[in-house]
Amino acid sequence: MSSSHPAPSHQSRRQRETTAQYGAVTAPETRMKTIPTALIAPLFNPATFAARGQVDALLSEVRRDYPLAQAAVPGYDPRDDLATLLTNAEVDGVPMEHSRAISYFAILATAGHDSTAHTTATAMWTLAEDPALFAQLQADLGLIPKFVEEAIRWTTPVKHFVRHATADCTLAGQQIRQGDRLYLSYPSGNRDDAEFERPFSFRLDHARNRHVGFGYGGHVCLGQHLARREMCALWETLLPALVSVEMAGPGQLIASEFVSGPKSVPIRYRLA
Repeated sequence: MSSSHPAPSHQSRRQRETTAQYGAVTAPETRMKTIPTALIAPLFNPATFAARGQVDALLSEVRRDYPLAQAAVPGYDPRDDLATLLTNAEVDGVPMEHSRAISYFAILATAGHDSTAHTTATAMWTLAEDPALFAQLQADLGLIPKFVEEAIRWTTPVKHFVRHATADCTLAGQQIRQGDRLYLSYPSGNRDDAEFERPFSFRLDHARNRHVGFGYGGHVCLGQHLARREMCALWETLLPALVSVEMAGPGQLIASEFVSGPKSVPIRYRLA
């Protein structure tokens, strides 16, 4: 990540400074979405979106002719960023179709925004309901990467995809024919008792945590490492600043069968 792009730790400090103004707050709408938005937008067009800091502004620009919009930005200098990469991308020596480039912009913006915010908000919800887990993490911040990994498994913000079988095969005794449509349920996979011991409990002591929260194989999430770093940076900054956190009311989930997570997580907290 170049110096022109805000680092996760910097955004986390800003988040902490904002949060410190309140004794109660509802996540994720007013808090949890700010970090991924602030990190993703400048990666596309530093001359425009770093100032706006909004994914919807990015998508609005992209829905028009993006290469022409780039040329219209005063002082824009093509550089080593995603905007330049996608605008000039080639596949087998042929420039990428405009519609496909637009799709890449939309996927990169939305996939790194809502899913990270949902996972972070669910992690906060879990901490607010589990004082023992909160105390365990505060006593050993080295557990944060395991906490983030388990939060991804526990949340599974992307619920499913549909794929087509490319060849006949048998899976778990089920015959699958070439061309069959397959419903891949990621929450089901992430609570598979053949893979996870006590899969319906939030745990930091998994012998291995081979979740499919980022997908698998050729379709694995491109931004998985950035997402992990964002969430680790947030908790590394926020946990030492908290004395306590608890729910201030019932949490609510978004009603969606594709990408979803908490709609609201009202919490009450005390700062150090």
